[in-house]
Amino acid sequence: MNTNTLNTVYNSMINTMNMVEFDLDSGFILCQNEDYDYTEIGRTYYSRNGNPTFYLIHDNETHFLIKKNNTIYKRVKKENISEVIPALLELLKKDGHQITMKH
Repeated sequence: MNTNTLNTVYNSMINTMNMVEFDLDSGFILCQNEDYDYTEIGRTYYSRNGNPTFYLIHDNETHFLIKKNNTIYKRVKKENISEVIPALLELLKKDGHQITMKH
């Protein structure tokens, strides 16, 4: 697992989140186990009635998988790293999160 590549995505995410505002714009964390074999960036959102929704960027060595709960929304090839954050923002907007550029 190339944790440095996922760190690049995470840093890009932090920079992007500093430029946009949306209703739940913080709390994405970089996760890995002790063996470094399962690495992802994730966040859990809870609806008004308490139901959780998990948004993940998972690194499977060849692709970044943009996931909602256990469903893959989009696969982004590792060489197209600049497409990862826009894909996540697209999914968040699709799910009704308000996203606007900060002035």
